[in-house]
Amino acid sequence: MDYESIYKTIISEPIYLSLVIIFLLIIIYSILKKFFKLLMITFISIIVYISFLIYTDGDLPGESEQIIKPMINEAGKALNDLSNQLQEISNSKK
Repeated sequence: MDYESIYKTIISEPIYLSLVIIFLLIIIYSILKKFFKLLMITFISIIVYISFLIYTDGDLPGESEQIIKPMINEAGKALNDLSNQLQEISNSKK
């Protein structure tokens, strides 16, 4: 089979070229869709695992305590600030 002749035929005919491009776009879309699903499942699994370890007071693996504990503290502070601001807004509207 002569791939060069197939390549020249596809490049020279606009209909064949458009069909090949559409086919390639469908393949790329399906690959990215599956990759995104895998990424989301992995991300959710990690979040559930870290939440379980925090809930059971388990040790977080590696150096992650230096990263995650301050994030949790900052998130708590942000939630408190947000709730205080919402209370002030609701009190000022009364």
